[in-house]
Amino acid sequence: MLNLKSSLLIAAAATFVLPGCAQKASMIVGEKVSTYRYEEYTCTQLQKETERLSTNIGILSAQQDQMATHDQWAGPLLAHGNGSGVTRKLAQYKGELEAVEIAGIRKDCPVKLSLGY
Repeated sequence: MLNLKSSLLIAAAATFVLPGCAQKASMIVGEKVSTYRYEEYTCTQLQKETERLSTNIGILSAQQDQMATHDQWAGPLLAHGNGSGVTRKLAQYKGELEAVEIAGIRKDCPVKLSLGY
C-alpha cells in the first residue's frame, strides 16, 4: 500500500511540474503587436527592422531550443519553465516581426521576411 501511495504522490507532483518544461522555439507564438509603431517607417527602415528582429529571433530560438532539450533530459525537477525571459522575449520579437510584415504589405514594400522561424 505504501508503494501505491508513493506512486500516486509522484504522479500528482509530476502533473504540477511537467507543464513548466521549456517549449521548443517553433512552438512559441508571437505576441499581438500593433502595427502603429511601424506605419511611418520607410521600406528601407522596415527591411532593416526585419533583419534586426530576424537576427534576434535566431539567437533566442537557439537559446530556447537548448533550454527545451535540457529540460527534456534533465527531468521536470530541474526544468527551466515556460516563464523564462527568453520565452517572453522570443514571443515579443516574433510578434514584432509579424507587425513589420503587415506594415510592409500595407506600404507595398518589397520586404523580405524570415517568418519561417
